[in-house]
Amino acid sequence: MKKRKWGLLMISGVTLLSLSACGQSGLDVPQSTVSSHTVRNSRKSVTAQSQAKPPATSFSVSQESDFVQKFLTAYTTYTSLNAQKSAVQPFLTIALQKQLAVGTSASQETNQVTSVGQNLSVWQNDKGEWLGLVTVKINDQTSSVQVFLVGLEVKDQRLLVSQLSSPTQE
Repeated sequence: MKKRKWGLLMISGVTLLSLSACGQSGLDVPQSTVSSHTVRNSRKSVTAQSQAKPPATSFSVSQESDFVQKFLTAYTTYTSLNAQKSAVQPFLTIALQKQLAVGTSASQETNQVTSVGQNLSVWQNDKGEWLGLVTVKINDQTSSVQVFLVGLEVKDQRLLVSQLSSPTQE
């Protein structure tokens, strides 16, 4: 059993180091480029629109990163499945709420599942999607590294998660 735990720990460590190296190799979008582009766009929109209309809301890479981290924390750390559904609902678009059945209560047997997300890291890919790497410990027993792909959209001047997939779970 200890061999298996060490093996999982080694795999997790190698995965984290690999993703860290990817992040340092320039695979993610540079923050200054995105920020200056956003500033230029908002200046254009202010001059093009009348002052009666509020300018389109844009978010910095840092704000998006914080949002994704809060969402993945809520998604991977919970005391019951119903608590998880309640915690993630404000982060999700209506369509994704329906897809994830957030409005439906979990059965009594499955509702007892608990989870703790640890070692959370996020990066933005060249398509503007966010990648999250989380070590998840379920029912205080098994730990596994999970990768999440998170797509965002702005709706009513708020960031919302519009896409969520996990290649490690599929």
